[in-house]
Amino acid sequence: MSSMTHNLSSPAMMIANVPGLLGFYPHESLVVLAFDQSETSTTSFNLTYVSRLDIEDTDGLDSTFAVVHANSPDLVWVVFVSDGRHLPGFDACVARIDTTAHDHGVAIDAGWALDQITTGAEYELVISGTTEPKKGSAMSEQWVKGRVGDVSGAYAVDAIVRAGESLHASREEVFNTFAYGNPLNHQSEIKHKRIAREAKDKATAIRHGAGYFEAAEEFQAIITAATIDADKKKTVGVEAIMASKTALTQAAVFFGAKTTRDLVMAFVPTYPEAVRDISLAVARSFHGFIRENALCVYALAMVQLDAIQMAVPAVRVAIAENPRHELADILSQGFFAGIYRQLLASCVESSHQMQAHCVRTHPSRLRSLGCTTAEGSKREQQLKAA
Repeated sequence: MSSMTHNLSSPAMMIANVPGLLGFYPHESLVVLAFDQSETSTTSFNLTYVSRLDIEDTDGLDSTFAVVHANSPDLVWVVFVSDGRHLPGFDACVARIDTTAHDHGVAIDAGWALDQITTGAEYELVISGTTEPKKGSAMSEQWVKGRVGDVSGAYAVDAIVRAGESLHASREEVFNTFAYGNPLNHQSEIKHKRIAREAKDKATAIRHGAGYFEAAEEFQAIITAATIDADKKKTVGVEAIMASKTALTQAAVFFGAKTTRDLVMAFVPTYPEAVRDISLAVARSFHGFIRENALCVYALAMVQLDAIQMAVPAVRVAIAENPRHELADILSQGFFAGIYRQLLASCVESSHQMQAHCVRTHPSRLRSLGCTTAEGSKREQQLKAA
C-alpha cells in the first residue's frame, strides 16, 4: 500500500482510488488516509495507512486515530461517504470526528464529503486544514469542490485486477469471498479427522529434519498441478482446485498443523498466485483449524500481491470464527497497525528458520527445492561459516 503515491493536487483521483484501496464501494463510511512525504518531491506523498469505519462508529474512531498518531504521518486526509451529508446533523458528525482526531494528537489536513464514490460524483471540502492550495489558484476550485475521477482506471483498482480479484459492490460481498461451502466437493467429518492426523504426522516428520524436504517437494508438486504456465503465475483457478478431490485433500493436509502451515509460507514470495488459489480453495472447503490457517496464508499471499484490501477481511473472518487463533490474532493486530509487509517478511523468515534447521543435517537436499533455493544457499553458506 505504501507503493501508492499521490501528488498534492486535486483530490479527485485520490478519492477515485478509495474503492480500490478498500476492495469495495464504501457506503455510510469514514475513510482515513495517512501519507508520508516523498523523499524526492515536496508535493508527492506515499500512502502508508488506510482505514474504513462506519460513520457512527465512535469506538473505532479512538483506536484508528491512536494508530495514526503512533505512525506520525506527514499528511492525514479523510473522506466522508454518506447519503445524509446534506442533513442538519452532518456538520455535527464532521466536528465530532475532527475533535476526536485532535484529542489523539492528529491534525486532519483536509476532509471531503460525497454521497457515493463513483466516477463523476461531486465532492466538497468539509474540513479545511494545512494543505489547502492558495486561493485563486487553478487548483483551488477543484480542492473545494469537484468531481471524482475515473474509478475503473484508478491505480488501486488496477492493483486488485492484477492480483486476480475484482472490485466488489459492498463490504458484505467481499466477505462472501470467504464463505464456507464447497458444492463441488463435500468433505465429510471423517475426512477432516483423517487429514488432521496426516498433518500431525507430517509435522512430526518435519520437526525431526528429514521430513521437511519430502513435505516441501510435495507442496511444490501441488503448486505445479495448480498452475498452467512455466512461471507458475497462471493458475487453473480456485473452482478447479475445489472440484479436484485429490488436489484438495493433498493441499488441506498442509493447513492442518502449524508446522506444515509455516512450511507453506516459504512459497508465498515466489508463487503468490498459486498459494492464493490453493489456500482459498481449502478455506472454502474445510472448517476449523484447517480453514483458519488457510485464510491466514491466503492473506499473506495477497499482501505479496499488493492486494491488502483482500488480506484484511480474510483475517477478520478467521478471527471471527476463532478469536484464539494465534496467527490470525497476530496478523489482525499488525494489519490494523499498517505493518503488512513487515508481517509477511516475519512469517517467511520463520519458515526459513525451520528450513535452516534442516540444512544443518541435510544441506544437499535443499537444492531440489525451487521455492527458496537462493535463500537456502545463502543460509547454507552462513551455516558453514559459523
